Amino acid sequence: MNQMTENKNKWNGWSCRLLMLAVAFVMIFCVKNTANAAGTQVVDLQKSGSVYAYSGKWEDSDTAVYHRIVVKKSGVLAVAGTSISEYTGSRYGLSIALCDKNKRVLERYQSSYVSTEDVASYWVKPGTYYILVKNQKYYVVSASMKSMADRGGASKKKATTIKYNKKITGVMPVGEKGSKADWFKFKVTKDKKLRLDVQAEGSTTVYMYIYGPSYKKGTSISLYNQAKKCYSVNGFSGKKIKIKKGTYYIKVVRATKNKAYSAGYSIKWKLQ
Repeated sequence: MNQMTENKNKWNGWSCRLLMLAVAFVMIFCVKNTANAAGTQVVDLQKSGSVYAYSGKWEDSDTAVYHRIVVKKSGVLAVAGTSISEYTGSRYGLSIALCDKNKRVLERYQSSYVSTEDVASYWVKPGTYYILVKNQKYYVVSASMKSMADRGGASKKKATTIKYNKKITGVMPVGEKGSKADWFKFKVTKDKKLRLDVQAEGSTTVYMYIYGPSYKKGTSISLYNQAKKCYSVNGFSGKKIKIKKGTYYIKVVRATKNKAYSAGYSIKWKLQ
């Protein structure tokens, strides 16, 4: 199986993190001096460039605030934030929970911990989401999106064609039925050596399987499956393997059926 690294707290080179927090912390000084009433509230995250942020200031800590964000494209939603002491101004970590359009929690452990250093990442499809913050009087929460096309076919019959030497991407979004699989296909016209390159990241392991003339019963695409001569690994080039001509299918699934887990991935193939 292709063990893909969990990437809950990192964006792998995204420079957006500092920008997110910089905008968010500027916003807190722009909040009016009067505090908002406590209780259950729904507010919109305010957009500034590519960043969404909100500075919470409530009369007391007995609050449950749903911060609404509308996602227009599939991809990864990253959330950062901090709790602020009303006495010293010191900043601490913040507990948040991503919720769906019906305000149902989409978390593995009911909540995620974020701070100025730790970012929670969720692979999502288009739609309305809420970031829930509870029992906080002063805080800042911010979010940013990085789009990723979701190109996987819903079944083997509807498999998406992967063009030669072109990377294709897919998203296994949070809240989606965990047993759902994505399907791709490509055609080899001559017996040649195939090279597959795959990448994935998320809160779950991603498994990939290949089917075709050389693998009629299917086999996993894995660094640990070299005995079957099918090789790939996170971000590194795969070894060349000799295959027969014909149409090949790739099935992508997540390791768990839990809807709270999500991931994104890419696949590329070429002949050598």
